Amino acid sequence: MKRKSAFTLIELLVVVAFLSLMVLVAIFAFKGPLFKGYDARRKSDLNRIKIALEEYEKDHNCYPPYLPSCKGSDAGILKSYIPIIPYDPHTKTDYLYYPDPTSTCAKWAWLFTNLEYTGDPKITEIGCQNGCGPNQAYGFNYYVTTPGAPDPFKSGSANVPPDVSGNYYGCFSGVCQPIGVNSDTHLPVCQPNFTSSDCRNLCQDESGPINECNSY
Repeated sequence: MKRKSAFTLIELLVVVAFLSLMVLVAIFAFKGPLFKGYDARRKSDLNRIKIALEEYEKDHNCYPPYLPSCKGSDAGILKSYIPIIPYDPHTKTDYLYYPDPTSTCAKWAWLFTNLEYTGDPKITEIGCQNGCGPNQAYGFNYYVTTPGAPDPFKSGSANVPPDVSGNYYGCFSGVCQPIGVNSDTHLPVCQPNFTSSDCRNLCQDESGPINECNSY
């Protein structure tokens, strides 16, 4: 009886499925350390920004009303304290800076990001396993605060944050107007932006309109 020398279709499919499974296993095994590396950078970045904010507050008795668009740009208002504002190493987007909206002179601030390795125990430790942010519309899983800041909103938690709308405002031809938030990143659609409905009276000076809100 003549022996078959070729694979049957079923045998080929089994081999392809097995190889595909091995590729997926290799990808996930690689992504774990990669995500942890990105997350270590994110944590370091937020701490660096936090330190710069605290130094700014010591000199001005308030936290800055806004930060310039990050993405490696000039640090603008924080230039004396940090030369370049860091940004997310993977998505290349800004971190979310949210200063105290209850006062024209912000006394505290929050900084938010998302860690990619969702098994990081720090996420549960700070209570953000179900999402946290300025209000329930946000789904970040990691944050740092300046001294004296209240806890932000945490989904599934009984904590009550300050009266924070989560809304943003921008200057347009000298007038403060509401602006939208990107549905994917949860970041305001233009910079500079403010958390107070009067834009902290920074839309005009004696020379005319200033701080025009420009899209990224």
